Amino acid sequence: MKQISVLGATGSIGQNTLELITSAKDEFEVVALTGFQNIKLLAQSAIDSNAKIVAISDESKFNELKEMLSGQNIKVLGGKKGILEASSVQVDWVMSAIIGSAGLLPG
Repeated sequence: MKQISVLGATGSIGQNTLELITSAKDEFEVVALTGFQNIKLLAQSAIDSNAKIVAISDESKFNELKEMLSGQNIKVLGGKKGILEASSVQVDWVMSAIIGSAGLLPG
């Protein structure tokens, strides 16, 4: 089974990637998902894919996302530090679907 992280999971490329992964659940394990602000879609995607970790870039959305995922056994992270932690997890494959310069994580 291949372990996968999807960075930018709430965008169209991220969602299409998750759709493909879902169609082959026996072959893939979703480890981490990241998103910018769309916590509803990120939370639902994490639940649907049985992700182990989710990270939201917008720190102001962290508490609401954590509440939405309470009881789901999903580690919730927030802000730049959370995105870096989620994207640093050892996996077999990373889909980087983060748009533009945001994908560069400037210092």
